[in-house]
Amino acid sequence: MLLITFNAFSQEYKINLEQFRTKSKIFHGSIDGKYDITIYLKLSSFSNDHQGVYSVKGWYYYNQYKKNIPIVGIYDFSDGLTLYSLKNKTLEDQIVTFNVSGENVWTKIDYIKSITDFEEKLTIYNEAADTKWFSKTKELKLKVFDFQDNPIVKDFAFLKLDNKTTIDLAGFSIAYDHLEIVNSTKTKLETKVLLKYKIGGNPNIQGMCGAATDSGYIILSFDAQNNLNYKDELILNDCRGSIYSEKLASAEKSKLRFKTTSSSGDKNIVKQIIVDTKSISFIKEK
Repeated sequence: MLLITFNAFSQEYKINLEQFRTKSKIFHGSIDGKYDITIYLKLSSFSNDHQGVYSVKGWYYYNQYKKNIPIVGIYDFSDGLTLYSLKNKTLEDQIVTFNVSGENVWTKIDYIKSITDFEEKLTIYNEAADTKWFSKTKELKLKVFDFQDNPIVKDFAFLKLDNKTTIDLAGFSIAYDHLEIVNSTKTKLETKVLLKYKIGGNPNIQGMCGAATDSGYIILSFDAQNNLNYKDELILNDCRGSIYSEKLASAEKSKLRFKTTSSSGDKNIVKQIIVDTKSISFIKEK
């Protein structure tokens, strides 16, 4: 688990931004409604083509016996988990490194899902009807009680406004690879926080904008009870949204000037905007 803490200081208070990523998870379930099982999985490696596809290693056991059965497999954001218990160690290594037949991640996923040389196979998919356990001769229903989308690898960001209030930024639709506090201010009636963010332009790395970086600023305003007053976002770069920015010279260090261009068809909409880091506001220039 990776923990990163950014600090914004003043004499009266301290605001922290804490980010971390989970890389493992334990699941509980049952096979055929009769055999309770526990599954442990951890991240092995991401595919080179898509950040929503990665390999996993781990084990599962029948709760009655608690004897670990090693498993490997892949997580595919569009379907879920495909897991195998294998005797072939070479094949295990090929799966976790994506070193299998296929021109791209999608054909490699198809190859891995079609493997037949297994002792056991578990498909834990987004569709419950497709969640099953297989042996060489049987197919049984599999139920996993705590499976959710993107179950193994998940990023979290929490804003700690004071000693009592911690806010999950996902609740405000803020989920970015990189966040940092630029500045914060506090009065008796309002707390304001200015965040800067960056994120990859497309999780499909080989797709359009896969090599791009989207970026911008977010203002969060909270009332005296730390309830959200408003959220304001300035998008500086959004490759798939055809928004690009250029940083301009500024006479004041606390005022960051940008020219943004938004393309829509044959039209370009150009704006000049100031990010006032001192007052924590976005100001449109005339």
